[in-house]
This record gives sequence, C-alpha cells and structure tokens, in this order.
Amino acid sequence: MFKSDADLFAFAKTKLYVPAVCDILDHLGFRHQAMHQRLRPLLPDPKNCGFAGRAPSEFVFCAG
Repeated sequence: MFKSDADLFAFAKTKLYVPAVCDILDHLGFRHQAMHQRLRPLLPDPKNCGFAGRAPSEFVFCAG
C-alpha cells in the first residue's frame, strides 16, 4: 500500500487521529495502548510520528 516509511508517516500525520486509532486498536483486542491525556509533548510540534519500541530492562535491587 505504501512505497516507503516516509509515505506511511505522511499518511499517518495527515489522515489519522488519536480516537480513531484507539478505537481500531480496541477492536483488534489491544486495550490500553494510548498515553494518558495528562501527558504532553516535549516539543511544540504535536505531529511527531514514527516507530516506537520497548527496550529490554531488568529491575535490580541493591541493599546497601
């Protein structure tokens, strides 16, 4: 459908909006995928778009 990631991101930035994406994810069974409404962007441009991923982490407790 898209020739490149740039085309995909351009489509996402201009055509998609948060409520529609959340409804689609809910319908597909992916609940609680949106950030809380109190969170605000760090940059003034609210239309940042890109891939996101989780970094592996491990909790380490050191009793001193």
